[in-house]
Amino acid sequence: MPKRQTGWTEKKIARYYEEGRGQGELGNYKSWLTIQDVLSKGRAHRDIGWKTKRGHHLLSDNEYNYFCLLDWSDNVIDIREQFPINREITTKIAEDLNITHPLDPTTQSPIVMTTDFLITLRYESKVNYIARTIKPEKELNSTGVIEKFEIERVYWEGQDVDWAIVTEKNLPKTIIENIKWLRFSYILADTTGNSFISILLEKLKTGNGTIRAEVFVFVGWKKASLCDS
Repeated sequence: MPKRQTGWTEKKIARYYEEGRGQGELGNYKSWLTIQDVLSKGRAHRDIGWKTKRGHHLLSDNEYNYFCLLDWSDNVIDIREQFPINREITTKIAEDLNITHPLDPTTQSPIVMTTDFLITLRYESKVNYIARTIKPEKELNSTGVIEKFEIERVYWEGQDVDWAIVTEKNLPKTIIENIKWLRFSYILADTTGNSFISILLEKLKTGNGTIRAEVFVFVGWKKASLCDS
């Protein structure tokens, strides 16, 4: 998994807020962390969202795979990645839970915690929000990871937003590979003027609904509705 660059000072955090990071919606949203802010070992991705028309910063293969599902789903309105959560609230939660808030190893300043995805959904006439954190299953046994996730869970519970963890074992590989192929082919169609891929996309979206139904299940994380909590 990618690691944050160190050196988070109060001045740097203030500058990020002044730059508008973590603010806005759709095409105006600015990710708190970008692929330039992490040591990714080549596993970070930057891709243009079909829904938002902006570049999304995905810091791992699993984040990119989940993003592809979100961007394909008709029920998803907006995708905000690397979303910062309120540091005053998270430090108070850590204190109440008697656990150590994540600190920058160099400056020892409490870092601004982020949630991998804050997702805006529309289901029938209802608009709702869900928060999703992406993590390899093998890392879920780490005490530090568990404590961080507990802070995150309590935070979103206080915001009345459904939060859950997504691991690679819960991502439908075949569906994701098909979506990634379509994304790549769609870019080729735009550059070559070939309308075949556009027609194929439309047929898939308006056909028997098989892909859309599967994506609906996995984006919502539970075998029910995207908006269920």
